[in-house]
Amino acid sequence: MFFIIWGTTHLKKKLTELLAGCPVCDRIVQMEVYKRSKWGHIFWIPIIKFFGSDEITIKCSCCKKEFYAPRYMIEAIMDKISEERGE
Repeated sequence: MFFIIWGTTHLKKKLTELLAGCPVCDRIVQMEVYKRSKWGHIFWIPIIKFFGSDEITIKCSCCKKEFYAPRYMIEAIMDKISEERGE
């Protein structure tokens, strides 16, 4: 008998860090910016990326709370990343 273990998982990739105000702890701190993607896996090996599943999240270095980036911040984040890469 043969069986396949299939499921989904979220993978995180750190994009950059930026100085911003945290809405939770009300401090201006260094924030880590992550890109989360949803993947389908077979036997816990990511195989298929679900298109349209990318999300930008921000994690506060003070309170460790992670939240979705507002739309106005996403553009600023992408500009900063392209500056760092020299594009």
